[in-house]
Formats: sequence, structure tokens, C-alpha cells
Amino acid sequence: MYKAGLLKLKIMNKKMKAGFTLLEIIIVVVLLGIIAGFALPNYQKSIRKAHERDAIVQLSSLHATNLMYNAQDGGFLPGTLDITGINTGLGINIIANGMTYAYVAGASKPTTFSATAVWDESGTTNDFTARINEKPIDPTNATAANRNPCCFAGTCPSLLNCS
Repeated sequence: MYKAGLLKLKIMNKKMKAGFTLLEIIIVVVLLGIIAGFALPNYQKSIRKAHERDAIVQLSSLHATNLMYNAQDGGFLPGTLDITGINTGLGINIIANGMTYAYVAGASKPTTFSATAVWDESGTTNDFTARINEKPIDPTNATAANRNPCCFAGTCPSLLNCS
């Protein structure tokens, strides 16, 4: 009988040692909160930068396609268009990806055009507008009027302003 009581006591001690204490759980939660506090702003910054780079790629594609259109037709794609009109008129597939695209050129056989990509994140001030026009692509040009593509409104992490 004495041995059975000892065995029961050993089993109970093992069960009691198998869990975590409240203090250990609180420490883990606090550490996870600190890590998340550092990671979240960097995550948001990288999302914004990814949107900006996507806008640059899409606008550069539109620019190149419109140059080919001009070479064939003797003028850039005419009209004021949204993303559907751009894709249809130039035969490309720009993906919106949460941005709004706009294209403006004169009437028949225009000699200039301007296209913008606007990222409007609701509830934040992280919005930006990237612009491209018929000028050669050179984001480092010292003259703001000749910079292409450029950040037209808001703050872009990697594009220079062209205002």
C-alpha cells in the first residue's frame, strides 16, 4: 500500500510539471508584442514600396507600348481613358492591383500623352500618384519637368518628384 501511494504521488508531480506557468505565458506574449511592434511598420513600408514599383512597371509598359503605337499610327493613343480603355486601345494587360490608372492625350493623332497611377489607401496618408509621359524614361534627370517616371503627388520612396 505504501508503494502504491508513492507511485500515485510521482504521477501527480509529473502532471503538475507538464504545463506552463502564468508568468512564462505573460513573458512570451510580451516578447511577441515587442517583435510585432517592430515588424508591422516595416511590413507596411514594404507593401507601399511594392505598390510604387508595380505602378512604375505598369506605367513603363504603357509608355513602351504607346511608343510602338506611335511608330505604327503616327500619333499616340488618343483620348481620356481608364484602365479598360488603355488595355483595349493598346492591346496590353495592365493590372489595377488596387490602383487607379488614367490616361490623357489629345484628339486624333496626339503628339503628347500623360498617364498616372494613383494609390489611395483608405484611412492613411500613404497615398501617391506616379506619372509618365511621352518623354524618354529617365528617373534621375535633374530637371523636374523632364523626369520620367516621377512622383506627382504624395511621397514615393524611390521616385523623385516632378511637380
